[in-house]
Amino acid sequence: MVKKQWEWVKCFFAENFSKNWCSFSGRITRREYIQRNICFLILTALVVLIFAGLINLLGEIGGPIFGLLVVFFAAVFLMMLIVYFSIEVRRMHDLGWSGVVILLNVIPIVNAYIFIKLLCSRGTRGNNKYGEDKLYYEETVSRLEEISICARFKRYMKNDFVKEVFSHHGRLSRCEYFYRFSGLFLIYVIICTCIQIAFILIPNGAIAIQSIALLNKVINGLFILCVFVFLSYDIKRNHDRGNSGWYSLLIFIPVIDLLYLGKQFSLAGDREANKYGDATTVLTEDGVYLNDDF
Repeated sequence: MVKKQWEWVKCFFAENFSKNWCSFSGRITRREYIQRNICFLILTALVVLIFAGLINLLGEIGGPIFGLLVVFFAAVFLMMLIVYFSIEVRRMHDLGWSGVVILLNVIPIVNAYIFIKLLCSRGTRGNNKYGEDKLYYEETVSRLEEISICARFKRYMKNDFVKEVFSHHGRLSRCEYFYRFSGLFLIYVIICTCIQIAFILIPNGAIAIQSIALLNKVINGLFILCVFVFLSYDIKRNHDRGNSGWYSLLIFIPVIDLLYLGKQFSLAGDREANKYGDATTVLTEDGVYLNDDF
């Protein structure tokens, strides 16, 4: 079991990091964008930990060794910055944007919009000047991809929210998992942003202190609710791969949680019915699975 998981980790990093790790040409889908960012976060955390440990160990010694260490890690961080830019640029290419748009990330609010757009929006349908469309495109308006994220989540909130939140039964494909996760994330960000604006508008004084304390409780309560909702989605995603819902507890283990999310977003579920329910994907005549990739 451990050997199997280790093999998956090596393949995951080989596919999403070492392959074309600093290329600025081509396109990557939302799934590839998420996977590459997970790899980047894990490697960044490891580099920071190693650097901090060596600084504490050699900091008192000083001298040329310490100076060389600082120069070495500065070069490593510069290389990782290039890797990060390559991920962002290729995702922008998938949307048909020029890589120059990355410069707008220095503008507050605009950078938040760009991040949400890169995370949630499907790339241009069909080939564009930056490369081929990696997702299957079906020329029917009934296809799930023809509906925006906001429209899909609105329909979901209207029809299935209560039924799904209070049930841990059934399955979710990685595509459905992505849309549920994105919608929940957007709602949480929007509400927290409105609350932060309220913080700014509340005048100073005793009433302000009470109001801020109340708003903090609202944010904490909202976070707990979102975690509860997310776990219901995550359990069903585990079911789709034939795993027990108890695997969802891995989300609470630092570092492991990033690898775990990588698997949840990247691995396809069982193509046939399993003990948790029927398959959630649909096989076309062309041999392509719908409601699967994103």
